[in-house]
Amino acid sequence: MSFTIETPEQEEVKKVTYYPYLKEPLMGLLVYPGNPIEQDSTETPPDNATTYAPIPAPEGQLSYWMGTHWMNGIDINKITLDVAKAKANIEITISFERANEELNVGYSQSERNTWATQVSEAQKVLTDSSSDILNTLAKARGEDVKALAQKIVDKNAAHSKTQAQALGTYQAAKKKVEAATQVSDLLPFLNIEALCF
Repeated sequence: MSFTIETPEQEEVKKVTYYPYLKEPLMGLLVYPGNPIEQDSTETPPDNATTYAPIPAPEGQLSYWMGTHWMNGIDINKITLDVAKAKANIEITISFERANEELNVGYSQSERNTWATQVSEAQKVLTDSSSDILNTLAKARGEDVKALAQKIVDKNAAHSKTQAQALGTYQAAKKKVEAATQVSDLLPFLNIEALCF
């Protein structure tokens, strides 16, 4: 005699694409920001999203959600240029600050506070001067003082170069935002989400 044990069938996991909608500030309509969300069918569906794909909107327009279906017709240039510039500047500044934060990941503020002194003292050592600070640091780390000085100078140069690239990108973006004459000029710097509450 044999027994069979029935096990409940496992739900097949499929990928589901959701299309989010966000409230646009001027007309209060729910607009599609242009970024679909893909997740497993077993996951909780995201808020404020539908599985219905929006109709591709004509250039210069956005699709908006009517509760049961999508419509086209929000002219992005109805969003004032001043509002779009302000939002773009906020987004650009956030990106710049984030780049700087990523550059400093793994270093405490206390350690960062010593960097200028370390570089100054390292430069002294590399020009055949003495540095009590670097001698103490090298001894504590078990390293040769000149090798440590070179390492500090090299790291500072690499850090400064990366920081300069981020700063240059930030300043160039700010200049382009200032020169923009229509909202569509700002889209490279601004996800539509930034225009929505």
